[in-house]
Amino acid sequence: MAGYVAISRSLWSDPDFDDGPMSQREAWIWLIAEAAWKPHKVRRNNAIIELQRGQVAHSIRFIAEAWGWHRARVERFLKALKNRDMIETATETGVSVITICNYDKYQAGEKAAETPVSEKRDTTETNYKKDNHKNQTDTNVSVRGESPDQVYEAVEIYHEVCVPAGLSRVQKLTGKRQAAIRRRLYDCGGLDGWRAACQRVADSPFLLGDNDRGWKADLDFLATESKFTKLMEGGYDRTDTPNRAKPAQPADRHLAAAASRRDAWLDVIDEIEGQGASGDNWKPASPTSPARLSGPRGGYDGSG
Repeated sequence: MAGYVAISRSLWSDPDFDDGPMSQREAWIWLIAEAAWKPHKVRRNNAIIELQRGQVAHSIRFIAEAWGWHRARVERFLKALKNRDMIETATETGVSVITICNYDKYQAGEKAAETPVSEKRDTTETNYKKDNHKNQTDTNVSVRGESPDQVYEAVEIYHEVCVPAGLSRVQKLTGKRQAAIRRRLYDCGGLDGWRAACQRVADSPFLLGDNDRGWKADLDFLATESKFTKLMEGGYDRTDTPNRAKPAQPADRHLAAAASRRDAWLDVIDEIEGQGASGDNWKPASPTSPARLSGPRGGYDGSG
C-alpha cells in the first residue's frame, strides 16, 4: 500500500492509548513527528541549539524514557537507521542532533493545509485544503504556532531548576503527563511562565520537604491544575513564619524539667568556682533547689 496519511502529534499524549514501550515503527514515527517543521532554537542541557527543518535534538536518555526502551536499544536502533540512510546524527554539548533524511518526502502533505486540493494532487497522495475540516490543524503532522518541542523543553526546564533543589528526575514522559504539561503551558502563557512556576517550587521549603511528612513535590504535582493555580497565586511561597511547634508530650516535659535542674546545679558550681569557695562553704537549700553560698554574704558562717 502506497501513499501518505496525516498524523497528529497529539497522538503521543492521547490518554486513550497505552503508554507501554514503543515498537520500532512507533519510534520512527515519533522521530518524524518530533522533528522541527521549520528552523528554530531549542534549549538542551543549558545550551541553545539551532535546529533546521527535519532535525531532532534530545539526549539518548531522554529518547529512551520517551520510547520506554533501554539506552542501549535506542543506540542500536539509531545506528540501524543511520546505516539505512534514513537519518544522520551529530552530537552537540552532549545532545544528539538527528536529521531525518528525506524529511520533505515524509512531510509532503504539510503544505496541503495552505494549498487548494487541485494544485497538490497525485496518484499516491491526496491533500486537503486548510479549511477542508475544522480540525485540520489537529490532524496534520505539522503543528503551527507553538513549537512541538515545548513539552520536552518544559521537562528540561524542570530538570534544570527543580532537580538541583532536591526533587526527583522525570523517568518516563507518559501521554497523560504530556497532555497535562500542555495545559499548564497554556495556563501560564508558555515556557517563560513555566520556568517561573518551576522557580517558585525550587524556592518553597514546604515543597522541598520542609513539612511534617517530609513530602516533596514532583512533576505530577506541578502539572496538576489546582496545585499549579495555588502555586502561581503564591500559596506555597517562602514565608518567615516558622513551622508551628508540636504540643509537648509528657516525656518531653520530664526531660525539660530534668534539664532545668541540671542547669541550675551547673550555675551553682560556676558561682562557687567564681567565688573561690570550698565545698564546706555551701549547701543545697533543698534536694530539688539550687545550692546557696554561705560565708560573708550570709547563711552558715562556720559558728556552732
